[in-house]
Parts: sequence; C-alpha cells; structure tokens
Amino acid sequence: MITDAKKTDARSWLGSVSVDALQSSVRDLDTAYRNFFDSLSGKRAGRPVGLPVFKSRKDSRQSLRFSRNGFRLRSNGKLNLAKIGDVRVKWSRALPADPSSVTIVLDPSGRYFASFVVDIEGVCGGGCGRARRRRSSVPAPRLRWSRTRVP
Repeated sequence: MITDAKKTDARSWLGSVSVDALQSSVRDLDTAYRNFFDSLSGKRAGRPVGLPVFKSRKDSRQSLRFSRNGFRLRSNGKLNLAKIGDVRVKWSRALPADPSSVTIVLDPSGRYFASFVVDIEGVCGGGCGRARRRRSSVPAPRLRWSRTRVP
C-alpha cells in the first residue's frame, strides 16, 4: 500500500519520509478504526469509542514514532533516526535495557524530546511474587538537532 503510493506523482513526497513512520501511522489508524467498530458491535469493553478524527491544524503537538528498525543508538551517544541522521542527545539517565521503540515529541516551546520504550526483566508490579516482563517508558532525554549528514 505505501510502496504503491510512493510510485504515484501526487504522492512521490512520501519517499522523503521514513517508511517506519508511515507504517506506524497506518497501524495507528487501523487500531483506531478497529476500536471504533468493535465498540459499535459490543466486542470492545469499556466506554464507547468515537470515530477517528484527524489532528487539528491549531494543535501544535507533533510526534514521530520509530520502531526498532527505524533508529540506532550510536556508541558516541548520538541517536540515529532513519531519513534524518545523527542527532545529539542530552541524556537524563542511562537506559536500563535496549529500547524497542522511540517517540520524538516537539513541545510547544520548540524543544524536542525522545521517549524510549524498554523491556525490563525481573520487574514485578503489584507484588505478584514472580518475575515478569514489563514494558516501561523511560523519561525523555532532551534532543539537540544537528545533522551530521544530509539524507
């Protein structure tokens, strides 16, 4: 679907964007519609879910999510993002494990933050008494955008 869209003249600009970001957008849209239709049919527990809506032009929150194949942590402490390049990072803490995804968020004051999702072994929430895996979102280090290469 995305590959075919990139081949058209009207959507050739999709080639300049990381395919990982495009795939996550399609997955998010699929999840939103699945939740909506499951809510209508009664398959989904909880409160009713409304129809998915597009982001508002007036809302300044922007984010970009990369899965494992869309980013790399360099040995020199930089974060390499697909189709963007190396980004200097001001780390707030060390990561406890290898991250499975990263979300880049632009806040209203123009600062970028990266939030990593890591799997932590042996952490048990709620006192269950046995080792269990837990997905944890590590607080975001501050990013400084400085490209070392032009994609």
